[in-house]
Amino acid sequence: GVVGISNWALDAAKMNRALHISRPDPTKKDLIDTAKIIAASFENELSLGRLTRLTLSLKNPTSKLEKILEGLAKAFFQYSQAIPNEPFFGLRDFYNACKLVCRKNTTTLGEFVAAMRRNFSGTTGKRNGSMDKDDQMVFIQCIMQHVSGQFSADDLEYEFSNAPDNVVMESIQENRDDIHGRHLLIGTLGDAALNILKLEQDALIIRGSQFDADLNGNDYVFATLSKIILCMEQGGVLVLIDLDPVYGSLYDMLNQSYTMIRGKRNCTIALGAMSNPLCVVHENFRCVVLMDRDVMQTYVSPFLNRFEKQILLFKNVMSVEQNRVLGEAEKWLKVLSNNKPHLAIPCFNDNLLPGLLYHQPRHNWTFQYLQQRLIDLMRLEFAVLCNNESVRNGYFSTKHHTSLEGVLKCLKWKFTSSPANDESNIAVQDAYGLSSDEDDEEDDGNEEEGEDENGLIGRRIIPTLS
Repeated sequence: GVVGISNWALDAAKMNRALHISRPDPTKKDLIDTAKIIAASFENELSLGRLTRLTLSLKNPTSKLEKILEGLAKAFFQYSQAIPNEPFFGLRDFYNACKLVCRKNTTTLGEFVAAMRRNFSGTTGKRNGSMDKDDQMVFIQCIMQHVSGQFSADDLEYEFSNAPDNVVMESIQENRDDIHGRHLLIGTLGDAALNILKLEQDALIIRGSQFDADLNGNDYVFATLSKIILCMEQGGVLVLIDLDPVYGSLYDMLNQSYTMIRGKRNCTIALGAMSNPLCVVHENFRCVVLMDRDVMQTYVSPFLNRFEKQILLFKNVMSVEQNRVLGEAEKWLKVLSNNKPHLAIPCFNDNLLPGLLYHQPRHNWTFQYLQQRLIDLMRLEFAVLCNNESVRNGYFSTKHHTSLEGVLKCLKWKFTSSPANDESNIAVQDAYGLSSDEDDEEDDGNEEEGEDENGLIGRRIIPTLS
């Protein structure tokens, strides 16, 4: 016989050929019963000696932990009623929140709030282009309503509304330290998350190709899946970026739907329509998916529900002193641009200012330094036409606005006198700052060297495809 499972209703011709069973959305009672069953499973693990911290006793109906789980179930039901179409959070988030609460025997306010942040975060209030309802805020309001009997309502409100920026990194670190944690989905801007995350040296980072031939062909997908399968077997951290054509093949791995064979975890990987090999998954294997913050808000719910979701930007790792400088610089820029910073700096976003300070040494954590960096990024028209003489002077005082050499030096290119002649010509080295000797030592046959008609010696780096 054949059993088919689908998230969507099929056409009548297919559905009439088999017994059709439709599972409706769970009721409030269903969610409460599910939470209790999850707790009971941990109680069974405790009785078998597999858990040591759990002290829950379901025989005691007044157990604080049981009441917390019941309040969580009621809150999630209310949330699902408030946002019925394409909710950001799904049943997997609810199930894993219950498991985390039981696993850590959560009875204190701090542990409970940390569990909620791990499983119900990652929103910006722009789900499907609408800012009417922020899923995270709606869920927090439901939590405060139904769990206030176990914790002070004022304390709950304070913990959720006054969370410092660094709680995002705390949640990410907790996920990485939790051997039972789900895989991680991080929304970010540019490569901010890659710069912030302290990945192990053996971490494998795979960035998706943007070439049409790769996106529309199977060879690229199969080659990428081969790398992923090898990483799954060897263990370590796997970082996936812009790999939309591949995610569908990793359904079981992302769901952590493993089959135990001789004490080892295995899952199926879809290699095309006809092949679904069973692949070994190392016990230390973890997957991190990086995605643009705004794209994540509009992604399909079934994919989002597989992960713990966080939004990680440079502002989440700023110190108190850095935040003070950022506040001054942001206020100055808004006054200068009449609350329209994009007119002054086209690439401006909420990640720009913290990014300018992130890699800087402590002596550069000043308003004057950040102000000059902002002036350097301004459009020529704005710097000339703005009614601020210090901005104009600061803009034209930097050499990279007056010559090509200045621009390349600003981009960390280095220049040396050309050995081919005694004139003032210069030879441009590669942007990685290697000297000629170092370049020769690392020559792998992928560089070409030659002399042009003016006697300039240049080196062209030919990119290689791995």
